[in-house]
This record gives sequence, structure tokens and C-alpha cells, in this order.
Amino acid sequence: CGITDRVGTYLGEICNHKKLSVLNLSGNDLEEKALIDIGTSLTTNYNLTKLNLSWNKIRGKGSVALLRAFEVNTGVKDLNLSWNGLGYDGCVALRRIFRINGTITRIDITNNNIEWKGAKLIAQGLAKNSTLETLLLAFNPLTTHGVHSIIRAVNSKECTLSLLNLSGLNVYSQTVRLAEKIAMRRRFVLKYDFEVDVHDTYGTGNPTLKPDSLRKIINHIDNRNWRTIEYFRIMDKPKQNKIDNENIPTNIMKTGVQLKSYEIRDVTRRFTEHIVEELTYKDLNKILNKQKLQERIERNKHENMKKALKRKNLKILQSANEHFPEIPISKLNKQEQHAEAIKRLAIPKTYHND
Repeated sequence: CGITDRVGTYLGEICNHKKLSVLNLSGNDLEEKALIDIGTSLTTNYNLTKLNLSWNKIRGKGSVALLRAFEVNTGVKDLNLSWNGLGYDGCVALRRIFRINGTITRIDITNNNIEWKGAKLIAQGLAKNSTLETLLLAFNPLTTHGVHSIIRAVNSKECTLSLLNLSGLNVYSQTVRLAEKIAMRRRFVLKYDFEVDVHDTYGTGNPTLKPDSLRKIINHIDNRNWRTIEYFRIMDKPKQNKIDNENIPTNIMKTGVQLKSYEIRDVTRRFTEHIVEELTYKDLNKILNKQKLQERIERNKHENMKKALKRKNLKILQSANEHFPEIPISKLNKQEQHAEAIKRLAIPKTYHND
């Protein structure tokens, strides 16, 4: 229809009509201002049950402002946001909707530039949702890893999703097998294009590496409350205070640690790469301590990344606070504070013309 952002206030008034139950605003140029006005109206109008905003310009701050209205709206059951640009920001808000909203049964977010990071956010929300029945996610670059995260969420006890449309996407074979198991247990249909035998190289996030062979030795020592010197003495049965490089593989096996042949070769290489002929207790202690230090650095790095991501997501959600009464997002899990926040958000926003 060519409706633009300039008439956002009027659209907000239309959405507030108490007898309006179905609204189709697809194929327009609605952006941030209109979405804020529509979102504000949705906090007070619970008679609207079907809303179609497909083929607009819903992205960034505008998508967050619109979607956060559904934290309090209990009327809309069918929401169509297909062919927009929700992206990562929109998925942050979607995760909260899936966790909080108990009304929406069908949502269409086809072709919204949702990548694997957004897919994981959606999965986290779906795992806590017991209302949504139909989710259309077709033609989004989710990757096979993102799809697998979503199917794992569907497999949770709380999720009641019965139709997941992933048209235009490839799905990893193990993901398909998991979907089939879900379908055997309850009503569930997965639509997709092709089944593939290997995962996409992109979209792993934090790749799962094989357990480190040195870590297995450290665990072996810790589980028995040994000190490194005691482990070395078991390796050094002749008590020569040194172990020839050629005897290291045999002596490792004598300690009882469960390692495969390639892991023994890896440990031997790492024990001998900085020494010439013999392994001493000092060498062994230095190698194991270096491994522990590297692991601590990696753990701290991972924790810092998680904290930074939480701060980023919180900032995205708070980007709409200037247009809505503020919700104490960090305390939303407490029932009384959540109820108070909903009460404040439901107060109609007034506008003054200067």
C-alpha cells in the first residue's frame, strides 16, 4: 500500500481500536517510528488476534520496540513478520517473547536474515515455550548447526511445537534422526529441503575439540589425589630420576591412565619436543603446569565472552526503554517484579504536540 513511517501515530491509533481483531499491514515501508507506535498500542489492545507486518522494514531498534510489546500483549495469536530484517537484535527480543508470552501459537519469521547466532537465541526461547505450535523459519541462513540447536530445543519437555518450516535449508542427518524421534513421541512435522551428511563449516560458535591428552593425564593425577612427583615416580620405576625418550610411551601406560594409541603418541611428542634425551620431574612438572595455565586462560576468555554477550543482549533490549516505561529486565525472573513491570508497561503513552 506504500504506507510510510510518517503515519506511525495514526497506525498506533488504529491498532488501539477495541473492535479490531485482524490487521494486515504487509507490503509497506514501516520502520522504527511506526513500529514504536504500533508496539505501544499493542500493550493495551488485547482484542487484536492476528497481525500481519510482512514485507516491511522491521529491523534493529524498531524490531525490538515492536516485539517487546508482546511481553504484555495477551491477544495476538498469529504474528507474521516474514520478509523483514529482524537479524540478531530481533532474535534477542524473540527469545524473551518465547519465554514470557503465553498466547502466540503461530509466528512467521521467514527470510529475516537470521543467522546461526540468532538461531541459538531462538532455541533458548523455544526450550521454555509451551504455547507456540507453528514456527516458520524458511530461507534464513541458520546453518546446520543453528538448525540442530532449534531441533534440540523442540525436543525439550516444555516445547509443544508441532510444525517447523525450514524450507530452503539443508539439515544435518543426525538432526533429521532427532526430529524423527520427536515425531514418534508426539505430533511434530519438520519441513526442509535436503538432508546432508556433514555439518556446515560455519556456525559452530565454540568448536567442540577432542579431549586433550594432557588433560586426561592431569585428571588421572587429580582423581587419585596424587602430586606430580608421585606420578613421575610411577613412570620412573627404576628410580633413576629421569626417563629416556624412547621409554616414555611404555612408562605412560604403566601409570594406568586410559589413553588411545594416538593420544600416547601426542603426549610423547609434547613431553619430548623441548628436551633432548631424557624427561625429568622438573620437565614433567613444567609441561603440566603450562597446560593448566593455558586452560585457565581459555576458561577466563570464554567466561569474558559470555559476559560481554550478555551485556550486548541487555543493551539491545534496553534500546526501546526510552519509548516504553522501563522494565527491570535483569530481575524479570522474579514474579512480583515482573508483574509490577507489566503493570507499568501497560500504561498508555501520551504524546504532546508542541
